[in-house]
Amino acid sequence: MVIPNIAGGVFAETVQGVADTLRPLGYQLLLASSNYSSSEEEEAVRAFIGWSPAALILTGHRHSAATDELLASAGIPVVQTWDYKPESDHVQVGFSHNSVGRDSALYLHDRGYRRIVFVHTGQPEDFRATERARGYEQAMEELGLAPSIFHSPIAAALAAGKAAFETLLRGRWPAEAIIFANDNLAAGALLHGLRAKIAIPQTCAVMGFGDLSIADKLIPSLTTVRPPRYEIGRIAAVRVIESLRMEDGELAQGAVQRDNLLPYEIIEREST
Repeated sequence: MVIPNIAGGVFAETVQGVADTLRPLGYQLLLASSNYSSSEEEEAVRAFIGWSPAALILTGHRHSAATDELLASAGIPVVQTWDYKPESDHVQVGFSHNSVGRDSALYLHDRGYRRIVFVHTGQPEDFRATERARGYEQAMEELGLAPSIFHSPIAAALAAGKAAFETLLRGRWPAEAIIFANDNLAAGALLHGLRAKIAIPQTCAVMGFGDLSIADKLIPSLTTVRPPRYEIGRIAAVRVIESLRMEDGELAQGAVQRDNLLPYEIIEREST
């Protein structure tokens, strides 16, 4: 299994869901991190295929051309998670990040906010954050509002969130609400707001993505989007097992559900 980041908590429950489902059936999970790099993902996939695994579970549907070729010729089940692209050649288990971005913008608009900004991560190959930004942008344009996407030049999430928050509250037209690409960025903003005695959401509303364990413990508590983290892993593992059974003739061809669109949830808290 290849995930973008081992240190971040957002993928931990997905890994746990995979492991919990595979272990009773005698399968062990090997894990690698791509560090949000297509080339590092390619290296991991190449190494794993060299070990003749039973299957591969990847994050997202965008890979390098070489990785796509490796997957096409591997001759093993491949499941792509944390994203949704029905026309993909592989089994999909995830949700639409475009819809998340759109729904986040509409949620804030419904609560009266108009100058809404999206803060992207400092990772140029965080394709899922980019999809959320596109969904936000489309919603803003449909609402007749000007979209604004802020790209943080800082890699460290807490520092990046603080810097973005400071920047977006300055100027003639400060942001009324900010959608951060993840909860860690949003936490940086809320922690700075607490230290600087900035009233949130009165001065500016803050929204995240991920619903990490810290989200409800921040002051104010963080409004965010809760993805189905554990369920993504569990269903991905189930589809792997079904694919292997189909190859062994235990299941009919075509019995594996290829497109698995899962729900996410906006968790409203004090920051909006």
